[in-house]
Parts: sequence; C-alpha cells; structure tokens
Amino acid sequence: MGKINWKLEGYAEYIAREFKNDGKLSDKIQRYLAEENKEHIGIPVFEIEDGTKQSLAYYKYALVTQYLMQEKQLNFHQICELDKYLDKIYTEMIEWSKNKYYSE
Repeated sequence: MGKINWKLEGYAEYIAREFKNDGKLSDKIQRYLAEENKEHIGIPVFEIEDGTKQSLAYYKYALVTQYLMQEKQLNFHQICELDKYLDKIYTEMIEWSKNKYYSE
C-alpha cells in the first residue's frame, strides 16, 4: 500500500471534507503552511472551521489531491497511476500556490 496510501487517504478526505470545486485551494494551502510551522505535541492535528480536528498529514494529502484534480484535471484513477512521489507533487503545488498568490 505504501505509495498509494496517501492517494487513498487524500481522496477520502477530499470527498469527506467537500473540497471539490470549493474555490479555496490557495487559502487552504496557506493555512496548511501556517499549521505546519507550529509546534505540535504528538500527532500533529489542528482545528478547522467546522470545529472538528484534522490530521495535518491527511490535510496535506487532501490538498495534493485537490490540486491534482482541480489544476491538473486528473481523475482518481489517473492519480492512482501517477508515478511521482508525494513530496515532488507537494513541492509543485506549493510553487503553483506562490505563483497564484503573487499574480493576484
């Protein structure tokens, strides 16, 4: 399951949290980056707007999934077949976010 696990978990979070077409990807990436830099005790979690707790890792997976689906126009099957490491896609997503932020 190793390589595909983030894809399965990310898609599940993407669907469960209703990220599809929410228009908030850039804002959520900024939130993730802020939370990532905070000190966490134990498994990193944070509270989201609806009052529930979210695992930082699963949030990252969901954001990468949203990026791939929304910006790269991939479907779930295509994401599962991707032969790229999570870190490479994550870095690409962060660069996209920076470019989008500075162009607005």
